[in-house]
Amino acid sequence: MTRFLLSEEGDIFHPLQLHVHQDMTAPMCHYFISSSHNTYLLEDQLRGPSSVEGYARALQSGCRCIKIDVWDGPEMPIVYHGNTLTSKIAFSDVISVIAQFAFEASKSVDIFNNGTSIILSWYPLFIHLENHCSISQQKIAARLITELFGQALLKAADKPLTLTSPEELIGKIIIFGKKFGSDQLEDGGEVTDEDEGAETNRTRAGRVGQASRRLRICRELSDLIALNRGSSIKLPSSRDKKVLQQCGYSLSESAASRLHASSPGMWTEMVQRSLLRVFPNGSRVDSSNFSPLEFWNAGVPMVALNFQTPGLMMDLYDGKFRQNGGCGYVLKPAMMRQPGFSIPSSLRESAPISPPQLLRIRIISGQQLPRPRGSAAKATIVDPYVLIQIYGIAIDCAERKTRTIPDEGDCPIFEESLEFYVHHPEMALIRFIVLDDEFIGDDFIGQYTIPFPCIRPGYRHVRLLSNLGEALENTTLFVHVAISEKWAGELLPKSRNKHGKKQAVIRMTGLRQLDEHFKSSIGAMVEASRARNNVAQALFELRSECGLPITANVKQCLRVLLQRLANCPEVVSCQLSSDNVFPVLKVETNSGGGVSSGNGLGNLPTPLYRTLVAFEKSILECHFLRDKSPAILRELEQVLKALAQFPDHLDLMIEQAGLKGKQSARVYDVHGWNLSLITSHVELLRQCQRDCGFILDQIRNANISLDGLSRHNSERCSQHLQVVLSSSSGFGNADESSGGGGPLSSSSSPARSNGTSAHLQLSRCTTSPMPMQPEDVQKLSEPKLKSILKKCSSAQDICATVDGYVCMSATAAAHSPYNLYGSSPSGSSCIVAPLASMASSISSNSSEDGPVTSNS
Repeated sequence: MTRFLLSEEGDIFHPLQLHVHQDMTAPMCHYFISSSHNTYLLEDQLRGPSSVEGYARALQSGCRCIKIDVWDGPEMPIVYHGNTLTSKIAFSDVISVIAQFAFEASKSVDIFNNGTSIILSWYPLFIHLENHCSISQQKIAARLITELFGQALLKAADKPLTLTSPEELIGKIIIFGKKFGSDQLEDGGEVTDEDEGAETNRTRAGRVGQASRRLRICRELSDLIALNRGSSIKLPSSRDKKVLQQCGYSLSESAASRLHASSPGMWTEMVQRSLLRVFPNGSRVDSSNFSPLEFWNAGVPMVALNFQTPGLMMDLYDGKFRQNGGCGYVLKPAMMRQPGFSIPSSLRESAPISPPQLLRIRIISGQQLPRPRGSAAKATIVDPYVLIQIYGIAIDCAERKTRTIPDEGDCPIFEESLEFYVHHPEMALIRFIVLDDEFIGDDFIGQYTIPFPCIRPGYRHVRLLSNLGEALENTTLFVHVAISEKWAGELLPKSRNKHGKKQAVIRMTGLRQLDEHFKSSIGAMVEASRARNNVAQALFELRSECGLPITANVKQCLRVLLQRLANCPEVVSCQLSSDNVFPVLKVETNSGGGVSSGNGLGNLPTPLYRTLVAFEKSILECHFLRDKSPAILRELEQVLKALAQFPDHLDLMIEQAGLKGKQSARVYDVHGWNLSLITSHVELLRQCQRDCGFILDQIRNANISLDGLSRHNSERCSQHLQVVLSSSSGFGNADESSGGGGPLSSSSSPARSNGTSAHLQLSRCTTSPMPMQPEDVQKLSEPKLKSILKKCSSAQDICATVDGYVCMSATAAAHSPYNLYGSSPSGSSCIVAPLASMASSISSNSSEDGPVTSNS
């Protein structure tokens, strides 16, 4: 079991995410793209060394956008951070390394194969080229690029690059930089010479009437640039849709924040129509990184960080791009792909609330925790504790920690559960950190960051990494993860508050034509919410009646229900039939010596009756939603299709309405808010529809598998182990045959002989009995089972037969609290049961976790 839990099957990372599984046919601007800033640097921005190793590391980590600063050299172009003391490397060496590693392979942490695994990444690579060379050396650079990249270089596209999908550009290298217009016929032209960060220079940008410095560029190099970098000083109007689609933009973190706050309309158009790249401020001379979360949450496709600087920001960055096979492209959430989407600038702390998911993580133990690095003078044994942090949309950010385990680094036992409510799981990152508790500054031991969609529920091992992202050998956390349904989050206790209701309503923009479409969606959203809540309420009631947590699945509920039916003496038979449109559970009970079938369940114990009713209600609600949801989805999708036409004309509508300043900004905020809300309802209903189908399929599969098990055991019993108990002497032939079977089979009294073998039922063997002599039956040798059954029977009543089946007299079986099988009141029949089934029943009834953990 330990070896299994430590294998890939027991890892917390979902195996589906190890491969590219997202839709890769969407426009390029609909993805988050892994991007590096000043890739050639290995340390700080002023005096640090430059090396081609920086490019190799970035490409092997899945980076799909790298940067080159090219300057004039003595004879050949060189690469370095201009006007600083950083070392210089040859441009030809940089291009050669990029050509070698661009599509060869990406390396990601994999503790199952010596710390690294090779993942091919054939999706397009962007090279952000910042050119400062003379015409002569530009021609040399163009020749090197053409020769070394060859057919992989994309020189021209049939349509705007931002509208092209990654799937269409597999194996292509795209140069992103300054180029002159196609209308210039001469061999050279001029473009504005803008260093990155020029837009933050207020003195330069604020001088009125001063012409920008111009740079001549040769035709050969200009023709190699497939994506033109637009001016970062003079941005186009949000109405210039074609200009935005044909250009990419590169802004510093400060300039991007100012633009987001002052021009929400412009910001929305840039992140949805162009490839916007945000990089660290020039003041970060130590190569420190800003938090990428703010710009990811605002929809920025390319957030560039200094890959050479480890720490929290790079941990989050690496965790983000571990998903989708580590290919460097992650599809944005559906709400961010809607036309006109924007996170309201005035409401960043409270974006439109989506129902939360309950994430419950039980920290069980740690294994082989190493001493913190740099703590040689401290004690040799650590005092560890676990800190779990949630990063994402502001409303989801939280952290919880366990208690400290003193002087225990080999195998600390935590046994502590931590709960989180996550409203936007598609943007959430979960970070596990193990720290050494100290009086002054807790020392770092290990960490692991994983996107919420990549978490696999159940008992899992979390394999910790060092602060450099390297695997720590044999260092793990053993946890249990449980996650509730996303679409059922409105019934969770935390979501039942006035603030949550205010965050889930349609708001009016003040533009009549636009508001009419928003109003038309209210009815469909109410119906969608009501249908989801009905299913959620039914499942919550079923779990409550079964004594299970809200994160339990239907399989666990069905297991508990069937065990209760098998242990109830009033139940004659139960049948799970799939003959109808949806599964139906039919139960037959004893009523006054006769058989009461169908819905005659009045003589059942009240808890069991309530559980049956909750199970039936759950099936009906799932079936109702699955049939009704297509019509609701069509209505909401029609509203979204109509609203998709407005972003192109929103500026004109605001101008015609005479709205300015804050009123104009509010229209963009409310418009983005409503689109996010409608899209959220669509996605929740789709997910609920899929889950309801999955729940019904689970029940049908349980029916098929248990029916096969029942038939197999019944045939086995009838062929080998039919035993009759004579009322006068020992074992021999008699009129009544005893029935055997699987965990849900039962012998029947004459009153129960009407129950026939069906899909899943308590039944009896009907074939002719096989005589068995008393000497062929031996005493039971299993001490545990014998000691348990001895309380309700004599030693002569307990016998064992071959093939792992147990025989006992009907009188003893009638008084056994662990008996899954009915008995005849006359005492004329023998009970025949599989030993494995009885042991499973006994262990499940005597275990601490109850029937949920049984193997029956």
